[in-house]
Amino acid sequence: MNELTETIDINIPTQEIRNSQSKLAVIDLFDSIKKWKLWTYLGWNDIKIRYRGSVLGPFWITASMLVIIVAFSVVYSRLFHQSIAEYVPFFTTGYLVWVLISAALAESCNTFVEASLLINEIKLPYILYVFRLTWRHVIIFFHNALVYGAVALYFQVPLNWAIFYVIPGLFLIILNLISAGLILSILGTKYRDIPPIINSLIQVMFFITPISWNANLLPNSAIIIFNPLNYFIDLIRMPLLGQVPDLMTWNTCISITIVSSCISFVLFARFRRNIPFWI
Repeated sequence: MNELTETIDINIPTQEIRNSQSKLAVIDLFDSIKKWKLWTYLGWNDIKIRYRGSVLGPFWITASMLVIIVAFSVVYSRLFHQSIAEYVPFFTTGYLVWVLISAALAESCNTFVEASLLINEIKLPYILYVFRLTWRHVIIFFHNALVYGAVALYFQVPLNWAIFYVIPGLFLIILNLISAGLILSILGTKYRDIPPIINSLIQVMFFITPISWNANLLPNSAIIIFNPLNYFIDLIRMPLLGQVPDLMTWNTCISITIVSSCISFVLFARFRRNIPFWI
């Protein structure tokens, strides 16, 4: 029995151990990080191509957001009996984060499908394409932040040292967009019904997430407590309004980040080799 065990141990090929799915997934991740110049260039180039030939270029993103904020503020400030000076900064900060999260999640479903030409022609790590998409939306976020700057100046939003909490808050959001983006990229590549389903869910989430309305209207409601987007929006909204996010918000977002990262890694390690055959 011992001889048989020894023979089996000796005959295990080391190449199979090195090429294990988990190790390949880790290698893919680190290779993607090392190629940061490539995915940052591709992300910025995506925006330039999208607005090529237009007068304002990428600033059309900012202009469209400004129009939406004005329209919503005029209507909803009256519906909720709030002053414009109070409602506009509230809605602007929430909508700023919402656009980042919702747009990134919606487009993540087609990450690998849209990059099929590159995937088939050039050997690049797969997570690089998720980084590319996330970076593209981070750039758009900073474009949109110009609207917040104008709103903060005009309505004299009381800013203080709490605004520095935007940095770790944005970092957590980006980590989750990468994790969720990787999950949706894999599912969207395998199942082509995923993109319309996600788009429909995003539309519903806009109305049940306190973006255009205050969470105080539904205290202790399950819609608020079990809505993860509520916590991530508060990570940015509260510092931009001069407030510090509470401990529950931080703990919830960190916990979600850990769970989503683990799920995305397991899923990617399991199905990474199938991606070229699905696109």
